[in-house]
This record gives sequence, C-alpha cells and structure tokens, in this order.
Amino acid sequence: MAHFGLGDVKSVQQVRIIWPNGKQQILQNVAADQVLTVWQRDAQRNRLIFATQNRGPLRVFEQRGMVPRWLPVRSDDAYALVRFQNGRTRRYELYSGASFMSQSVRQIPLTKDVISVEIVNFKGQKRLFDLSVPPA
Repeated sequence: MAHFGLGDVKSVQQVRIIWPNGKQQILQNVAADQVLTVWQRDAQRNRLIFATQNRGPLRVFEQRGMVPRWLPVRSDDAYALVRFQNGRTRRYELYSGASFMSQSVRQIPLTKDVISVEIVNFKGQKRLFDLSVPPA
C-alpha cells in the first residue's frame, strides 16, 4: 500500500510504479484526493488488480480469462450503457466508491458479444461507440 500526503497540491504530474519484476508503469496528471487502482498481469496472463482505500490494506484481485479489449473512459464520465448481441444492456458505474470492490478500473470490458457502448458524463453529455461494425 502506498499513501501519499500532498498537502494543498491538487494534482501530480507523474506517478511511476516500479513492480517487483522490474516493469514500470507511469500515470500522468494524477488528481489528488482519490483512490487509485492499478493492475499487472501474472505469469498466466491473468490481470491482477491492486486496490487500496485511504489508509486501508492493499488488496490484490485476480481476473481469470482474457477480456479481448478494454475501452478507457474519461475522468468526467459517470456511467456507461453496454449493449450485447442478445439484446440485454448492462450499466457500469464509473465513479470511485467507498469499498474495495466498488472502485472502478475506469475501463469498460469489451467482450465479443458487445455491440455498442454509450458513455454519459456528469453533465449528461453522451458518446456512442458502435462496435457491431468492424473498423475499416
């Protein structure tokens, strides 16, 4: 777990994470007063998600099975409506919650059966990603 007191600083230009295996991850323009969730892959290519909140312990969660792609979201995005081939819709909340499992990874998993994603920001503005047509 890493907890950084920044005083009155509103953001940090760069956060550099050096993992035990020597790999580095760099986060740019990180806002202060927030919980960050970062991940790395294990030897079997499963995604490892590291999460902490405030001064709580560091928790590691393993995501088994590969998600083909991830759609990153913006800091002002509130939620996403993901539509599937079977006609169902799933809503992903994109805010940072108060518990470990409510922390959004700020990405939408794009499995093979996703046909569209509509992202709505906190001002109610919408962006639509149509995935039913492959890119040219």
